[in-house]
Amino acid sequence: MIARSRQSEEHLEALLDRVEIGGRGLSFDDTREMARLYRICSARLAVQRSRARDPEQVRYLNALCVRAFTRLQVSPVRRQRVPDFFFADFPKVLASTAWIQAVVAILMLVGALAGASIVAENPAAVYDCIPAAMYPPGKLETLIESREARADFLERKPVSFGFECLHFRWESWRESPPCFWFSTTD
Repeated sequence: MIARSRQSEEHLEALLDRVEIGGRGLSFDDTREMARLYRICSARLAVQRSRARDPEQVRYLNALCVRAFTRLQVSPVRRQRVPDFFFADFPKVLASTAWIQAVVAILMLVGALAGASIVAENPAAVYDCIPAAMYPPGKLETLIESREARADFLERKPVSFGFECLHFRWESWRESPPCFWFSTTD
């Protein structure tokens, strides 16, 4: 009985070594044999743990069972290539969230149209529609009244991306919790 158990352990270890070192998968019959040997070794591990005769044997069987479980139950990690992400996974994510994106786009469009119609009816309401933290009232008034200021505002300019476009205002830390501001006046 002990010799047969030891033989099962050695055979399972040989199969695991072949998979881990060779890097190739096993045939269907070898995978089935590994599953059978795994069940035998895990039952033997349960018996060894309950009797606690040999701690080294328990550690060996535990490690062997963990290795076999990993090969039998967990699929190997698939390395994802960048084109696979952009041409397969990303479109799937966009498709699965298309309805919420459509709702958000409609809400933004409704908000923009509502704001434009309110300001068209009452130009003084522009200060209520655009928060002072987003665009200072003095600059907003200049933008409303000056055609040159609007042309300058709408002109395409190169924008730097990265940490240089985030300016942390240290003096605001003392007054309120830290936050990042996009600033053009630093």
